[in-house]
Amino acid sequence: MPHLFHDLHPTRSVHASAAWMRRALDGEARGGTRDEGAPNGHPPDGHTPHGHIHPRLNEVANRRMRSAWAVTALGIVSWGLFTAITATLTHHLSHAAFGWYGSAIAACSLTVTGATLGLEKFAIKAIPHFRHHHRLDRWKGFLLFGCGVALIVGLLLGGISYGLWLLLDHPTTDAATLFRRLMYFMPAMALFMFLYEICSANDINVRTAVVYRVVVPACILGTIWLMLRHGTARFTMIDAGLAYGLAWVVGAAALLVWAARSTPPAVLHASPMHMRPIHWMLGGFGFVGFSLSMMMIGAAPVLVLNMVASDKDAGTMAVITQITSLMIVSLTGVTRIYAPRLADALASDDHARAGRIRAHMALSLTPVLAVFLLACVVIPGTILGAFGPHYANASAPLLITAVAVVPQAYSYLAPWELQFRNQQRFVLLSAAGGSVAGLAAMTLLAWRYGLLGATIGQCIMVVLIFGPMVLRARHLHHRDLDATARP
Repeated sequence: MPHLFHDLHPTRSVHASAAWMRRALDGEARGGTRDEGAPNGHPPDGHTPHGHIHPRLNEVANRRMRSAWAVTALGIVSWGLFTAITATLTHHLSHAAFGWYGSAIAACSLTVTGATLGLEKFAIKAIPHFRHHHRLDRWKGFLLFGCGVALIVGLLLGGISYGLWLLLDHPTTDAATLFRRLMYFMPAMALFMFLYEICSANDINVRTAVVYRVVVPACILGTIWLMLRHGTARFTMIDAGLAYGLAWVVGAAALLVWAARSTPPAVLHASPMHMRPIHWMLGGFGFVGFSLSMMMIGAAPVLVLNMVASDKDAGTMAVITQITSLMIVSLTGVTRIYAPRLADALASDDHARAGRIRAHMALSLTPVLAVFLLACVVIPGTILGAFGPHYANASAPLLITAVAVVPQAYSYLAPWELQFRNQQRFVLLSAAGGSVAGLAAMTLLAWRYGLLGATIGQCIMVVLIFGPMVLRARHLHHRDLDATARP
């Protein structure tokens, strides 16, 4: 269940892959040499003077593809670990207690997503710029500024979200204690998110993905197992929250080491220059808005159900979210593979190829979606029953949530295509408007129909967020195709 709240949006590695692909095409890949006679190391279209693909570009592209497949495999391993965590907690916590735990984690995840102010995504643009122009002082200043923002804003937003949660949700004493404990770990979680993107910009995706996808969930599961096996008192949701928070501290410490090792020593020894921090913050706001919208799809149903329905419905929704997150993990991996190809096609104005890339991605997703939907139709009780008898009768909400993945899957490239076309404002407005309208619909439906209404509201939110982006991307694609076809 916590896995989806931290991985619903694919920006982490997709932006890194696309950015590195574009830098490779511009001759900025590290370790390369420049060819004379070309402004950025080789002809702008990425070919040698004889018309062949530049060999270094093939090497970089192949390396990025292997990295994408490795990170996708690690994502599936992570889903398995988080599913084991969820199953363990559902068997050792009451239905209501697990509902409160799920709500606290959902609120925590939303808070942490906003705590970095989008600076972790802005790093994907900023660090290559600093590297290319040898601005080591600004590079170090940005690193220190981003870490400081993550720590300070993480703590401030944690306190604010804790107050709002007490005001709106009226939690039990144990649930309030759980969220207060999680609040203390939010600066470390926000720092983890910032450092993850710093490591991605430094091109060590696989090693950092091992920390994110394996080390953190393994620490959570191991700590819970130790508490259950050697603890003297009864295991509670507070203990589960402690295990969750400590694992992110371990992860942040590991990424801090990797970030220091992957950053050039000259940067670490440079005198920091905090140049235009407001510009850095404004550059990150667009990213954080879209990230929050993506996070809302998974976290909002759990929070809404806990506020307007019951904590037991919230617990069931958390289990359903974890089950369907398998498709989100797979979708993120597929997007990580196809998004750099789409960026390359759009950069070279090959709009016919861009259309083929979208069609090929949709074709590759179809059998996976079909198998997943078939399992949710044929054996929903068996899937849900693995988490405990309290959850076995939620077959209809599970199927509706699985159906909501379908339009999301076939629309996943649309926001990245728009951002590659410099349509960031449209993406932000569509995501924000769809989230607000979808949240309103979800709240009304959950208040009237409970768990079933919340899942229907989730479907509505997905359509409202991605629908305008798909229409806009299709319009721009056909416009460019027509312009290319004209003599």
